Amino acid sequence: MIGLQNVTVNNLNIEYFQLTMYCLPPVLQCCAVLQGMRIVHDPKDFDSLLESCKSESKAAFGDDKVLVEKFVDTPRHVEVQVFADKEGNTIHLFERDCSVQRRHQKIIEEAPAPGLRPDVRERICTAAVKAAKAVGYVGA
Repeated sequence: MIGLQNVTVNNLNIEYFQLTMYCLPPVLQCCAVLQGMRIVHDPKDFDSLLESCKSESKAAFGDDKVLVEKFVDTPRHVEVQVFADKEGNTIHLFERDCSVQRRHQKIIEEAPAPGLRPDVRERICTAAVKAAKAVGYVGA
């Protein structure tokens, strides 16, 4: 999720206006629960949605942490396949678009990603290789 500012909300006393520094409208997500997403369209709904999300997270995982990030209305899910060996050789096998989903699960992977500008394709593939090298990734 390049470029997104994420914050973990551990305290119900957070003010809605503080979130405007990060994202508007925000989406609240119970940690590790993809079905637990709640979009805050109206600031007056923030407290009740946050409480609901925290409660669901606590019940499912024993932890009431909530991830808050900017809601993207028409997102694209684009992945890059990276291979790296123990010798430090790292390559990418280009990108694929996994935007067709049902209940946050990929249904179709399309390669190359349709409509992706060549300069964007080059940037995300280069970033993927750089990230894999930075963490010492080995594998496919």
